[in-house]
Amino acid sequence: MSKSEILDHLEAHFGPFAEGWKDPNWGDIQVLRFNRGPISGAGVLATVGLSLAPLVGPSGRRISIELVMLLSPQ
Repeated sequence: MSKSEILDHLEAHFGPFAEGWKDPNWGDIQVLRFNRGPISGAGVLATVGLSLAPLVGPSGRRISIELVMLLSPQ
């Protein structure tokens, strides 16, 4: 999946992102905040681009992941 496809997927579930962060030390990874989580009043933080640098498991299997975190309603 490309970064564009990942963003499209996240926005389909959580609406447009409200803000994002990128640090030169993170490579091509961004962290985005979405205001519309799956629970009323909750937000979401998600990475975009982490899956483009697959991890290698103990068996040698390549694992591609993005991280998604639910933010507690205020």
